Amino acid sequence: MHNLAKVTLENEMDLVLAHKRSMKLAEIVGLSLAAQTTFATAVSEVSRNAIEHGKNGCLTLGISEDKKRSIVACIKDDNINTPRYKKGLEYTKHILRKLNVLTQHSESSIELSYHIGPVSAIDARKLDEWRSVFRNEPPLSPYDEIKRKNEQLQEMALKFSESEQHYRELTDTLPLMMFSLNEEGNINYINRWMRNFLGRTSEELNNRNNWILVHDDDRPNSKSIRENISKRQPITAEWRIRNRDGEFVWHMVSIHPVTQENNTNKWFGFLIDINARKLFEQTLRDNEELKSIQLRLKDNISELNRSNEELQQFAYIASHDLQEPLRKIIFYSDYIKDLHGPGMEPKSAAYLQNMINAGSRMRSMVSDLLAFSQVDRKLLNVKSVDLARGLEKAISTYGLLIKEKKAVITHSGLPVIEADEPMMQRLFENLLSNALKYSKDDVPPVLNVVCTTNDDEICITFEDNGIGFEPEFSTRIFGIFQRLHTREKYEGTGIGLAICYKIVLMHSGRIKAESKPGGGAIFIINLPKSQAAQ
Repeated sequence: MHNLAKVTLENEMDLVLAHKRSMKLAEIVGLSLAAQTTFATAVSEVSRNAIEHGKNGCLTLGISEDKKRSIVACIKDDNINTPRYKKGLEYTKHILRKLNVLTQHSESSIELSYHIGPVSAIDARKLDEWRSVFRNEPPLSPYDEIKRKNEQLQEMALKFSESEQHYRELTDTLPLMMFSLNEEGNINYINRWMRNFLGRTSEELNNRNNWILVHDDDRPNSKSIRENISKRQPITAEWRIRNRDGEFVWHMVSIHPVTQENNTNKWFGFLIDINARKLFEQTLRDNEELKSIQLRLKDNISELNRSNEELQQFAYIASHDLQEPLRKIIFYSDYIKDLHGPGMEPKSAAYLQNMINAGSRMRSMVSDLLAFSQVDRKLLNVKSVDLARGLEKAISTYGLLIKEKKAVITHSGLPVIEADEPMMQRLFENLLSNALKYSKDDVPPVLNVVCTTNDDEICITFEDNGIGFEPEFSTRIFGIFQRLHTREKYEGTGIGLAICYKIVLMHSGRIKAESKPGGGAIFIINLPKSQAAQ
């Protein structure tokens, strides 16, 4: 047989190579696609059997030398004559009838052949051309490329085993870390590339624990290594190896026995830098995970926006629809009180007054809820706003209450910024109302409003001398319908500060509160000077 290509059969990845190269052989001799598939399938089945039940399997593809030309696949294996192995060939015989088990010079092999048919003369030039096709065929995968390099390196090691000096010169020239071990596992040679990478000589490596050079997470079980060595089985792995600077770099590690006359007295190994590939794979995994998180976040934001819009629509419609019946309840209650109040029993009069009070509270709550639902960034009417003027308007709104409580209100440094003027006035009114409402008994309220500025934003502090609150409630008070006191002691719906929070948020700002019981409260507001970039 004229040999054209060869594949060692060690694992499932070799099975892919066997199938691809069988297809290629059938293709270059001109067989039909159906014939190519039949031949390659038969070769794959025998190769699979060799991998699963055999030992040291090897596939050789070529052209027969007889006049009736055929393509031939020859699988050599040490376990061919076992019953389990032969049983695995039964299916292959149904695919391709030309299957023979041959024994020659104590070596057994399986030979599959497929008749080519009438073809032009196959001479030496044609055979060399076909061999060149297989030699120059691009690797099918990174594994194929590494396997080819591995086979080439093993061939080189065998060819130059008789000339140690030539071998050393060659390995020092190759840009690849190479080493050899004796049968006890001691290092007897490392090439120049490996010495430079590790910063150590072979003598230094033999005098130390070499496993410290391998990352803890990649370090193999020493028992399994000894078993591989005792069984003369190759060792392949991917380890992070420590370089001379103490950094760990990913490498493909391959150690193979060099057998001469059935004796293994040397092991040959090499390390291929795969750090770039590992980093690329990790980057891909990170990118995929990031994309997944971004998609989930986008979906959550869309769902949240939809829910917010529905909630705002519900609050607005509900508030509008409740206004009219509430007005009628309060109107008729007042009418009944004015008309029949003087003659009513005290208990009935009290019930009627409770109904009037509840209706008034409900009307306030609906009004505040409507105001809360109307705070929407899409409705912002941004223009230049004089904050000092806006605060003065808020003070004017509560003029009677300020006079009644003898409150003192000061402000300084309030500038002109880009904002929605009605919302800014509502913000100031709610904060002013909060300071007046929660003032101490028999102590005139004092509210100091101070503003400082920097390049991009302003900071406004509202500091009062009121009753204050516990520090743990500094976040809770901005929630809707959140109250820290009973309605009987302090009136209100618990929406005012929630509206403040929403207004500040709509202007891309921040608001927080600081306080302690009896020590007053400080509200700190940060707002951007311009809304253009928000």
